[in-house]
Amino acid sequence: MKNELDHLMFGVARLEDGVDYIHENLCVSSPYGGEHDGLGTHNALYGLQGKLYFEVLAPNEDSDAQSTFRQNTEQLTKPQLVSYIVRTSNIADFAKKCSEMGVTTIGPTPFSRITPDGYKLEWQLLFFDEPDFDGLMPIIIDWGNTPHPADSLASDLEMKLFQLGAPNADQLAKLFKKLGIPIQVVHTEDKYIMARFKTVRGDVELRGWPRNMALSP
Repeated sequence: MKNELDHLMFGVARLEDGVDYIHENLCVSSPYGGEHDGLGTHNALYGLQGKLYFEVLAPNEDSDAQSTFRQNTEQLTKPQLVSYIVRTSNIADFAKKCSEMGVTTIGPTPFSRITPDGYKLEWQLLFFDEPDFDGLMPIIIDWGNTPHPADSLASDLEMKLFQLGAPNADQLAKLFKKLGIPIQVVHTEDKYIMARFKTVRGDVELRGWPRNMALSP
């Protein structure tokens, strides 16, 4: 079972504002991604070097569906990183490992969205329910047989660093090691999520307060 960083989730209350923010700060543009069935959200995607991508997520004004994804982005007063997603090669085995370790999870749950050209992307998500690390745990994703979104995105952007800041960094790092989650954690007074990008204007950091994006079982 192989686990690796899959993509970053950048939340914003209006998708257009998020796309403008990324263009202004990272100097890249993105086509519209698509709508998330049953979640009330939609997105825009940016390719990163190394089979990674960057997702701008926002409430979909054309949908009445409610979810934690929608609620967390609707409440934002400014664009920011809100979560991150780790890819696994076998989500069922990963969930079993968590259960054996006494780590509480929700899922796996199937999700999908339709691309602008009408293609249906399908994947499974697993969420953590660990209050001691609220918002700092990743969302686990398994793309199954669906082509990875990064394969069809221009990788114009390089991410030089991704890390979490946490008051309980030592405990979180130990848990990550046991679960095989390859994410850097540093000790800080306040928790944060941070990514540093190489752009045509030099290095740019994006930060945010990690949100618990877990959906109800």
